[in-house]
Amino acid sequence: MIDMRDIGVRLLAGDLASEELPMIAAQALAEGLDSPSLRELAGHSRGEYREARELLDQVVGELGLRNLPDADQAVWEVPGYTRAVWCPGPPHRWMAHMLSLPVPGL
Repeated sequence: MIDMRDIGVRLLAGDLASEELPMIAAQALAEGLDSPSLRELAGHSRGEYREARELLDQVVGELGLRNLPDADQAVWEVPGYTRAVWCPGPPHRWMAHMLSLPVPGL
């Protein structure tokens, strides 16, 4: 399921374009999330990206999620998001996997 806070963090970190927000909001609605601002966001066009960005804070609040960080903090949160997507599971399993990879030249 789409996590709108993670979407906001990725947007603030520069990992996602604001123009993508309306389509993401529509997908979130299709997956069962719902709030007045999320519905409004889903109705925006790609060209209304400034308004879409402003609505994202309202969506996060209406869904009861933690507030979005500032842009500097968002950059630090994205690697955790990326690890969770590419290496799901407890961190100790991920670290064990990384430590077991062969190192070229050794």
